[in-house]
Amino acid sequence: MTTAKRQHRRNYNDPGHAHELTFSCFGHYKLLDSDRSRGWLKESLEAARAEFEFDLWAYVFMPEHVHLIVWPRRKVYDIAEIRHAIKEPVARTAMMYLRKHRPDWLPKLTRRYGQREKQHFWLLGGGYDRNMVHPTKAYVV
Repeated sequence: MTTAKRQHRRNYNDPGHAHELTFSCFGHYKLLDSDRSRGWLKESLEAARAEFEFDLWAYVFMPEHVHLIVWPRRKVYDIAEIRHAIKEPVARTAMMYLRKHRPDWLPKLTRRYGQREKQHFWLLGGGYDRNMVHPTKAYVV
């Protein structure tokens, strides 16, 4: 059996472009179905906005995924760093919570990589990112 080579999404960090970002919970589980987890996401988003100087034009938190439209104010930025700054604190906080209060969830979120195991809150990969160059039109890059 052959496995297809995983394609990586390219990021385009063009000044003046907004980015439509979408990322999903691991296994498409409804991990954002509680006020608690949505609160972690909100806090993480606010911290990332302050650190990376971007505006949040729109957002939708769904039970199993997130849609954001962000506009970096810096001329030089890395949308992958911004996305990581939003997602990583949520995953870290959620895993600490689950280990303490809901360890029954951990096997569902665990993947084995050789001899080691890792729990994931977010679906693997960067998600979806497309640049927006006009407020009413987005195009895929």
